[in-house]
Amino acid sequence: MSKKLIITAEIQNWNKIYEFITKYFQKKGLSKKNVFAMLISSEEIFSNILHHSCTDCGDEITVLATHRPLEKTMSVVFKYGGVEFNPLNAQLPDVRLPLHKRKLGGLGLLIVNKFTDNINYTYTNGKNVLEILKKIVDY
Repeated sequence: MSKKLIITAEIQNWNKIYEFITKYFQKKGLSKKNVFAMLISSEEIFSNILHHSCTDCGDEITVLATHRPLEKTMSVVFKYGGVEFNPLNAQLPDVRLPLHKRKLGGLGLLIVNKFTDNINYTYTNGKNVLEILKKIVDY
């Protein structure tokens, strides 16, 4: 069963997303470790949406949280308008390089990759649809 939240693309709405994700997955009995991983990843995704896609702070973002107990997975989907931006095409930084030789940005996607198991992106009917999926490691 899924639950939906609709907000506008404004930085102060991160608190609403945080509460929404936390309450939904805690009610499903998921551990703090699982919820934390999804929160960290969602914050990075929300930040990318605000910085790279939404050109107007009034843009609407739909957040869909889903728990699939039989598959032992949890996911959060972000659906939003704005400029088409596929974060999967973004070049990840080479963290082996010394700091002074690295370009700014890109670390957020490394964090999302670390804390989740799959990221899916599509652009359909003028909407970006990004899903982060995590295998549940414990309850």
